[in-house]
Amino acid sequence: MHHARTRPGRASLIALAALLSLAALLVLGALGALGGAPPPKPTTVSVHLTGSPGDFQEVILHVRAVQAGGEAGDWVTLGVPDARVNLLRLTGGVVALLADGAALPPGHYERLRLLLGPGSAVRLLDGSVHALALPTSLEDGLELELGLHVDVDPSTSRELVVDLDVAQSVRRYGEGSGERWVLEPVGRAFEQAAAGGRPPDHEG
Repeated sequence: MHHARTRPGRASLIALAALLSLAALLVLGALGALGGAPPPKPTTVSVHLTGSPGDFQEVILHVRAVQAGGEAGDWVTLGVPDARVNLLRLTGGVVALLADGAALPPGHYERLRLLLGPGSAVRLLDGSVHALALPTSLEDGLELELGLHVDVDPSTSRELVVDLDVAQSVRRYGEGSGERWVLEPVGRAFEQAAAGGRPPDHEG
């Protein structure tokens, strides 16, 4: 006696196709996992400059660039403002933006520095203007290295502040025709509090 072969119905073929598609997706997913997760996005960093009052009409700095220094001694450029900034306008919570959302690889950064260009000056209370000398012979100007300890995590945003004490940073030497004004920076760099924070008071 011969038995008739039963052909699979249409519903069975559709179910089989669905199972094969699901298996293919699972295989592709497993291969993607073996390839590793995508690399983390870099941290974005913004840097602001602020100052404190001093007995001058103006204290002008030519800020060429701002950089962050890592443990290996390398420097990462965060911004190139190349701007002349009057520090006496940066008081009472007013800041100048030096770097806006710059990408910074994850890591530990201990230093922040400003590269200053030529043309810095001080205007005294009597209205006279004097060149503000930089205590360095480097052609690239003065590097302000301020202690900064910020562990940068992937995919985060950080707000950093450079705070200069104007009264302590601008010095006069000599008298009469030998008078000269020199920038001897006193300040700090710190991370701005996320909400409701304020910069720490200047150290004496």
